[in-house]
Amino acid sequence: MTLASFRGDQTLLRWWIPRKQSEKGPARVIALTGFSQLSESPTTRQVQRSGSSTTEVRPSAGTDGLTPLRTGLAPFVAESSPHQCWIETMLVGVTTRHHRPAARALRALLVMTFSLALAACSPTTAAHQSTSIAQRLERFYAIEPNAALPLGTLLREEPLTTMNGSPVTVLGAKANRILYISRSADGQQTTSSAMLFVPTSAVPKGGRPVVAWAHPARSPSNVAPSRSSDPLLGMQPWLDEMVSRGWAVVATDYSGLGTPGRQNWLDGKAEANDVVGSVLAAQHDSSVGAGTQWVAWGHSYGGHAVLWTAALARQLAPSLSLVGVAAAAPVAELVRLEGAAGQSWEPLVEKQIPPPQTNVPVLIVQGTKDSVVPASTTATLQKSWCAQGVPLTVEWVKGATHESVVKVTSRGVVAWLSQRLTDHGPRTFPNGCSVNDGSDDEKASSAQ
Repeated sequence: MTLASFRGDQTLLRWWIPRKQSEKGPARVIALTGFSQLSESPTTRQVQRSGSSTTEVRPSAGTDGLTPLRTGLAPFVAESSPHQCWIETMLVGVTTRHHRPAARALRALLVMTFSLALAACSPTTAAHQSTSIAQRLERFYAIEPNAALPLGTLLREEPLTTMNGSPVTVLGAKANRILYISRSADGQQTTSSAMLFVPTSAVPKGGRPVVAWAHPARSPSNVAPSRSSDPLLGMQPWLDEMVSRGWAVVATDYSGLGTPGRQNWLDGKAEANDVVGSVLAAQHDSSVGAGTQWVAWGHSYGGHAVLWTAALARQLAPSLSLVGVAAAAPVAELVRLEGAAGQSWEPLVEKQIPPPQTNVPVLIVQGTKDSVVPASTTATLQKSWCAQGVPLTVEWVKGATHESVVKVTSRGVVAWLSQRLTDHGPRTFPNGCSVNDGSDDEKASSAQ
């Protein structure tokens, strides 16, 4: 079906092309620019339509009050969804009795445009584009260095996109994906990928602080954030707040998740290597302007990773200074969480419980309605660590779930990390070992 509307000096033609059920493909926007010979420069404005951006060319009137002849074709946009395709073309020109040759030329251009647009909307083109994007991503992540390289060696970097090839934008920051060297728990060399967000603001004296984010397992499939359809999932609003403060943020995917190989699930030493390696990789990117101070922040599985990082960071990166670690609903008390008590494999699980340390202040935020990591398990960790002198602060968030606790506490977490980064005097760690252990809140919450 063809729809056409005439608006004086310009013609807007639309085609709606139904697509067969068997031709479903990914939604896409393809923009192709034609050519134009204009006697005057057109003015342009952006028109938002169905979430897409279309450039509309509006010719100016001539000095005699008539629109001068324009032979040419404005940009056209072809959009397709799984079920239909819209083709919108703006023809710029007039066809009066004085310009019959121009009318024939415009008709020829229209036929050419329609043919190109049909090709743009074809499922074969969509499949080819999808395959090309997938192949490019595979090439980026598949690098396997032949030589042994130090932890955190930066191997490759490119602008960050979604798995469909759409650019990822963060206000006030440049967003890239990186590939770097990491290590397994037994010291074997691995590669890991990450996302790197660098503020566009000036680098402060002494360099930018770096925040290492450790993400939770992502459902329904545990896909690497840097090659997913929504790389920023779970990172707002705190990411914008950190960027506005001039902090660089690096977010590991973990070895074997975005890259070839096996992911070391709940393997504390491997996770710490991935987190620390991502910060070292950021140091190797000169555009970051990274200083030596950094903090770590993680949720759930990522909470397990950053608590292990607190214990091993000094050993893995002695030239850097980890000044604070924040964890939301960390998977920590594994014996209880995994139901390992009294089982033959209990000793193996116990080895992956994050060890206490006394050098780095730790903040844990925990929701009382968490059904994934129950508040009682964090209370157990708190009692154990406080007895061993860990500089620990625990914030109990009444009514918060496993999913909501990050968003609810993000502002407070950023403020707490900021205090750690700006404390240049004698180090006095905050201590939350005298606070309510959360068990009463959990019981009250369960009764509601």
